[in-house]
Amino acid sequence: GRLSSLIDTINQQHPDLQVTMEVGRSVSFLGVQIENNHGRIKTNVDHPLHLPRFILPYATPHPRLMHRKWAHWAICKAIRCCENIDDFHQERLYIEMTLLSNGYSLEFVKLILKTFYNKYSVTSLQYQSDQRIYQRLRSRLLYVNETEKFNREQEQQWTTENRLIHLQYLYDWGQRCQFNMKFKQIWSEFIATDQLLSRMSLKLKLSSIHCY
Repeated sequence: GRLSSLIDTINQQHPDLQVTMEVGRSVSFLGVQIENNHGRIKTNVDHPLHLPRFILPYATPHPRLMHRKWAHWAICKAIRCCENIDDFHQERLYIEMTLLSNGYSLEFVKLILKTFYNKYSVTSLQYQSDQRIYQRLRSRLLYVNETEKFNREQEQQWTTENRLIHLQYLYDWGQRCQFNMKFKQIWSEFIATDQLLSRMSLKLKLSSIHCY
């Protein structure tokens, strides 16, 4: 019909963005599996059957650091996609198996999970499946997602207005958060003494470059 013709036209004009049409009880959309579960929408992380399983993204120049960030992102995505805590635990096991299959130690995997649970103050989820605690965590992460989107848009606006200063420094070891706090304190004191800079409402962004 007309819809099929429209989809064919889009695929011809944009070969890098292939659109498909499916009819059924479940559908994949932007990495999320959406299912009609007896009249109720159920979502989960999508793992296409035609793609290899337990594959980590290529990372350079510091795979260990990048894969820690990937694991954090993957856990956040699983929580946002999975409404039920049992579904989340299944996806969490998939993340763990992916890291273990690629040579990372069990201690490394435990550290990632412990760091994540401590960050969001939900350490009890390591030992019990409490749907209420999980739902509060999920609501918080969904809110954080909107906050991150707002921050990206605001950062883009500061860049357009030439008010954002992005500084990078070589990082080897130590507490980065303490360094950032001390640097920003010194920066604020310096800006306050300059009448011109203090009127520009400059924004500072600090990021580190790993020595490896």
